[in-house]
Amino acid sequence: MPFVLRTSAAAALLLLLLRAAFAQPVEPSCFETRFLDVGQGDAAIVRAGTGESMVVDAGPRDAGERVLAAARLQGLPPSIIVFTHPHADHIGGHRPLIEAFRGTRILEAGFAFGSQVYRSLLRSLVAQRRSLEVARRGHRFAVGPRVQVEVLAPEEPLVTRSRSDANANSVVLKVVCGRVAMLLAGDAERETERRLVAGGNLAAQILKVAHHGSRYASTAEFLAAVRPSIAVISCGRRNRYGHPARSTLDGLARIGAVVHRTDLEGDVIVRTDGERVEATAAAPTPQ
Repeated sequence: MPFVLRTSAAAALLLLLLRAAFAQPVEPSCFETRFLDVGQGDAAIVRAGTGESMVVDAGPRDAGERVLAAARLQGLPPSIIVFTHPHADHIGGHRPLIEAFRGTRILEAGFAFGSQVYRSLLRSLVAQRRSLEVARRGHRFAVGPRVQVEVLAPEEPLVTRSRSDANANSVVLKVVCGRVAMLLAGDAERETERRLVAGGNLAAQILKVAHHGSRYASTAEFLAAVRPSIAVISCGRRNRYGHPARSTLDGLARIGAVVHRTDLEGDVIVRTDGERVEATAAAPTPQ
């Protein structure tokens, strides 16, 4: 009997090894998202399986050309550019994108902000006689025929008197294709997360963690509502803010999410065919 048990165990192990060896990588027939390593900032490109794409944020100023190079690699010009909020680490690299993609829609939070970089963005658009579309909860659009995008935040009335109203009124997007959803949380903080939890519809297999993994976001209630299997944190190496916070990493561990970080891995690519999801580190985009 012991021999039979050992033989059965060996056979089971061999079967598992064979399955792993012949497992097919996930084809991005629904979408592929490249979270770019732009240092202490955010930039991502969502590419539909049919070739259309969406750019979400442009990183800090010195990342603009990198973001543009990655956007051009998608083939078709992006159908929409989303600026989640007007901080320099998210819109600082806007100029190359605005100049290169003059026919592309631009969606932003509509939060008045007096920074130099935000005024520069507005001046560039005025010079091109272009307008900004304002994102509000319930706004929906598509990236190609299969990828549906819904704006979950900001909503009226906008958050006020928070630690950072610009962060708290970030654009939060839910991207859906097939049975897979991805939540892109901008720099949303606790006030926004409370509203999002109250509004429901948060479950997603993929989460771009809010505010670079800071301690001001990723509450236990929010993470429990999203319950991602994959979490991506965009932050700079040895950044002065201490991102990601230990509390955020602990919270993600408690819900069983596999964490990928641009400061440790470089660009992170997440692919889905509408059923399965796969995340890998990638070589930097050539410029």
